[in-house]
Amino acid sequence: MFSKFFGNFLLNKGIITSQQLNEVFQEEKSSHVKLGILALNKGFMTLEQIEEVNEAQMATDKRFGEIAIEKGYLNIDKLEELLTGQKTSYLLISQILLDKNILTMEQISKHLFNYKNENGLTNEDLQELTSDNIEKIISNSLQLKNSTIEEYIVLLVKNIERHLHEKTFVEELKELPTGYPLTANQKIVGEYSLDTYFMLNEQAFIKLASIFAEEVLTEIDELCISAVLEYLNLHNGIFIVNEVDKGFDIDLEVQRLVEAVSFSDGTSYFKFTFADIELVVGLQKK
Repeated sequence: MFSKFFGNFLLNKGIITSQQLNEVFQEEKSSHVKLGILALNKGFMTLEQIEEVNEAQMATDKRFGEIAIEKGYLNIDKLEELLTGQKTSYLLISQILLDKNILTMEQISKHLFNYKNENGLTNEDLQELTSDNIEKIISNSLQLKNSTIEEYIVLLVKNIERHLHEKTFVEELKELPTGYPLTANQKIVGEYSLDTYFMLNEQAFIKLASIFAEEVLTEIDELCISAVLEYLNLHNGIFIVNEVDKGFDIDLEVQRLVEAVSFSDGTSYFKFTFADIELVVGLQKK
């Protein structure tokens, strides 16, 4: 997930273009981190040692890890540790930026250092972010004061990855945006009240429904609407189970598609961007 935030940091700084970022994110889905990148990130090998192994690999039918062990740069335990980390998103985006000759390793390291400084992060904070600690990423990037809202956002990030198989970028919006005419709504009621809204444009509504329903939908019909409403209900259902486990007495009302929504001043808005979908989430806690 951190790759989404670091990628958008590079975009906002004008270091890469939106087209380059989209290409990187598309390739990220089917990529694994090369062991050399992992070894460098872990401090197991130097850049010179990695280049030496890469050159040797071009002249023989052996894997990177085999050659590195033969040369004494890695041992079996370190190699196994590297193999388990091949899906780390920050390392994936770094590798793709390198492979596409968009940035060098030195440039990536410099921009990561700038990201760390601009966000007031310690080395330990950065390690947690680059390890895709979702709670830490959301806490650092959004800095929300309401713990219930933060927990809702964290869970939605996890559920988008779990149920829709997509990593998402999240940002808080200062005000309700325009251009999202379709709104799914569900109220959480009881010991406290939380009004939840999923707002999308028509194209994103259909795509979200298609991903969740696991079939190609082409229009906003009953099946399409049901899929989006069911996804909202699924997420909220998991959320209230977690809240009930904490001792809160809350329940769900029936989800519905609503028109001409009137939001109060206390509503928080968040935009989730994934799979060419912009999902605006409105949350109002009472």
